[in-house]
Amino acid sequence: EVFTKGERTWYRDQPPISTCFDTWADDDSEVTAERHCTREGCGVAETETVEVTSEITTDATCIAEGEMTYTSAEFENEAFAVQVKTVAIDKDPENHVGPFESEEENYVEPTITSKGSYDVV
Repeated sequence: EVFTKGERTWYRDQPPISTCFDTWADDDSEVTAERHCTREGCGVAETETVEVTSEITTDATCIAEGEMTYTSAEFENEAFAVQVKTVAIDKDPENHVGPFESEEENYVEPTITSKGSYDVV
């Protein structure tokens, strides 16, 4: 049996349920999905925690931040969707990007009395 009031719809013996919300672990190793009955005093809640995998989707370099993508496993409860989160990775001063080409400027030919010189830029 279906009941409606305004835009809200619910079914007899099934409590109205809130929108799902997700809580990520501080270390992003797992995510917990939750939804709760919105009927006063009901107390029904659905909660499920799944593991998360991570992948570097863009390497950090000396000139640009990288990106890490975290993806949850699938939830057994079909009301919960796979969660994806991306975070920036700080620049890596040791990961240089190239190509690095140098040029010689201010070239001075060597002579019998001097070795010659040039500047690398």
